[in-house]
Amino acid sequence: MDNANRGVSEVLGYVIIFALVIAVIGFVTALGIPALLDVQDSEQASSAERAFDVVGENMAAVYERGAPSRATEIDLTATELFYGTPVTMNVTVNGNSTVTDIRPVILRVDDDTRLVYEGGAIFRDEGDGGLVLREPPMLIDDTRLHLPVIGTTAPAIESAGGTTVLLRGESAGESVLHSGTSGSNSVTIAVESPRYDLWERYFVEQAGIDPSDCTVDTGAESVECQTSTETVYVTLQKIEVEILV
Repeated sequence: MDNANRGVSEVLGYVIIFALVIAVIGFVTALGIPALLDVQDSEQASSAERAFDVVGENMAAVYERGAPSRATEIDLTATELFYGTPVTMNVTVNGNSTVTDIRPVILRVDDDTRLVYEGGAIFRDEGDGGLVLREPPMLIDDTRLHLPVIGTTAPAIESAGGTTVLLRGESAGESVLHSGTSGSNSVTIAVESPRYDLWERYFVEQAGIDPSDCTVDTGAESVECQTSTETVYVTLQKIEVEILV
């Protein structure tokens, strides 16, 4: 083979190898980047859930163990923390009602996923449904009902993102709303919240209330459940929450 033909063959070989390399890089990129982004999103969601689990534990230290305040450090590099629209919990015992306003604390993980601390519960609220990640601190059965209403309040409309913050919860006082022991106490718990379906799921699946004793109003975004029990003890723990940057 003369030098000219040899040179053409070498150039053609280089072109084919280069094309193969580019094709392989493109294939790996097409497959690898989406997978990498999925892993990153999954880790971000897991990290957010771990942070809110600590929030739940620290708030429990206030309403269960009498701590004056607790603060949780949250990394908001890729998320946003803010207060949600107030929701209400109405507890009626033998015809006597007490309505409590609750300010949810919301961590936006992405466009479709939010973690919500509301009434002592933690919900993962998603576009196509949600989960109860932490049950509210309620004990409901045929003989007793122990219901601490966790009424979080906020001094102002506030949000933070792109930094590390402290979410502080400070006790603002505890009071007894209902207390009594008799042969049978009639109790109605009504929650008006965008997460009414998750509250219903908790009442039916975890608290054991018969589904036929719960009424859902999708228009009002509310659920109302009825039960009867011998001993009733309902308290209100007010907790002031604040985002410290």
